[in-house]
Amino acid sequence: MKPKILKPGKNILLLTLIVCLLVWTAHQIGFLENFELKTFDSRLKLRGPLPLVDSSLVIVTLDDQTFPSLPIQWPYPR
Repeated sequence: MKPKILKPGKNILLLTLIVCLLVWTAHQIGFLENFELKTFDSRLKLRGPLPLVDSSLVIVTLDDQTFPSLPIQWPYPR
């Protein structure tokens, strides 16, 4: 008797289902999260320090208490 071999389309479908089941199981038991947390520090060390940000940008806030103390009125010059 000849062994049954699934068609290529069915093989791919079966393999996809098995991989999905394995990934789902790993997610449910927390393996993927633990792996992510364990590798996070290593990935940050590989990346290196971030470059310094240009500090020439200034954020100015104007609220209701500030308006009376301003010597100018709306529209404000840039």
